[in-house]
Amino acid sequence: SLRRLNRAIDERLRSLDKKRREGEFLASGGRAKLTSPIFEDSGGGPSAQYQAPPAVPVHDSMSSLLLYNHIQGDWSSHASNATYNVALVFGKRLVRDQITVEYASRIRTLARMFKEEPLFRPSLVCFCGSTGPGNHVSDADAGYIFFRHMCEAQGISLEGVSIYIDAESKNEGEAIKLVSAEVRKNYLPGWLNNSPAEVEIKHDFGGPGMPKKQKKVSVHFSLVSTEYHLCNLNDVHSRSPRQSLLKPIEVLQDSRKDANAGPFGSAFQRSSVFEEEDDDNMPYSAYDEEPGFNRRKKVSQSKGQAVHGVVETSWSFQYATYPFLYAQDDAIAFLGKCFLLGEELTPLLANMKGVVDQKEFFQRDNYLMLASIRRSLVSHVERLHSKRTELKQSLKEYSKGGSNRGPSKATTTQNVVVTLEGALLSLGRCVDLVRPAGLLVSSVSRGDWTRALRALEKSMAEIRRSCDPDRPLRPTEWGKLVDDEAATLDIGAEMMRPNRYGDIRWVIENMADGDISSVNAKGGHQDDDLIVFGDE
Repeated sequence: SLRRLNRAIDERLRSLDKKRREGEFLASGGRAKLTSPIFEDSGGGPSAQYQAPPAVPVHDSMSSLLLYNHIQGDWSSHASNATYNVALVFGKRLVRDQITVEYASRIRTLARMFKEEPLFRPSLVCFCGSTGPGNHVSDADAGYIFFRHMCEAQGISLEGVSIYIDAESKNEGEAIKLVSAEVRKNYLPGWLNNSPAEVEIKHDFGGPGMPKKQKKVSVHFSLVSTEYHLCNLNDVHSRSPRQSLLKPIEVLQDSRKDANAGPFGSAFQRSSVFEEEDDDNMPYSAYDEEPGFNRRKKVSQSKGQAVHGVVETSWSFQYATYPFLYAQDDAIAFLGKCFLLGEELTPLLANMKGVVDQKEFFQRDNYLMLASIRRSLVSHVERLHSKRTELKQSLKEYSKGGSNRGPSKATTTQNVVVTLEGALLSLGRCVDLVRPAGLLVSSVSRGDWTRALRALEKSMAEIRRSCDPDRPLRPTEWGKLVDDEAATLDIGAEMMRPNRYGDIRWVIENMADGDISSVNAKGGHQDDDLIVFGDE
């Protein structure tokens, strides 16, 4: 299962981390013991021959994300009485005002953390997303309603957890910015006042007017989304820091480097002196009756009071597996793979925007990734042109789904072929234009960079428009913590048991006629209530 796989990956990463630390110890003149991890062979036993400690491998985006979580730690590694956890759920565009399968998988990830981790009690849970074209409900509102429904169904208590609904952000960048601003204005002052931790501040850093001791608080952001989405955030932050969407979290503190930042530098965790003046015109949410909002209101009523303190921020990634990659339906799995290939171009898009804006250099790794993704798309198009008709037939049947389909428009075999061929053509133009810089043989003019960027954006837009297999969540799928697992609780539409009430059609017909006196003769119980929806 996925949990066992994640557990095995974590164990492997811990083993590699031990080998790396042991190698650094030997390099500094230390002497290894026989029990040292560097003497372990591939089977886990001791080896007679010394093996050099391997470097920690980061071959792809998911490996990089897992390594980041492993080294920096998740919410549990940062738990303390002076640490406040903020859970941020990124929204996914609704389809006809309905929660989609992928969006539900993100919210289920958060619900499982509440259900399976008793110590997971974030101080603030944020839902983000504006109202999309053609919809009447914002992504954030729908996500919170779905999450609240799951909490009620699974017996999850939200006592002491504040809720922030951001119904204005149109993308993840705006979402992080608005959540960071909300934390800074309405929560940090109270958290600093209630924090028991203090730190000594030198006058040359804080200034002559600053007290010697300052309150200290740590804020950890648990970012919840689908794996490809979080991988893109992590890759852009590590490859193109100037284009990083995580910068607003870092802005909660200044750029002073932490001496103990670790091998990744200070970008992952920094600390700073924070000073915030109360704003009397601060808007209040409709959730002021919640415990967290009451405390925020109390803090904000203190007029003219400046709050000082040291703030440390960190984040970790809580990912949901993309639900369509290994679907049983060949058409859905095919479209899901094409959709993910388009999304994997996001770090390249950020890098090229930085090049066009003259903020950074073009990275050769992104060129290699571009060429690799183009080759993968070529192989997918070749599958559609092959003589085997299983995939074509599956796409044809999928296109007849009508209202059961998701945001993709007119998903037919011909349309998919045209879309992928158009995307390949655009990617081909992009590859040709940036090849001199990617192969380090020549420079590329600014005009060519701009044309390459437009071609890349067009290709990604075409793939998103026609290859997203996401669909609205069915009524019977509400309340599940995990898809397609027998042990999960499926509530919301509990069908009557045939062994209790006999023939269901017969029961419903007699109910419609107003005669339920003979229900007992068909296997029912005269004193029991007939429940079609709801709990017994």
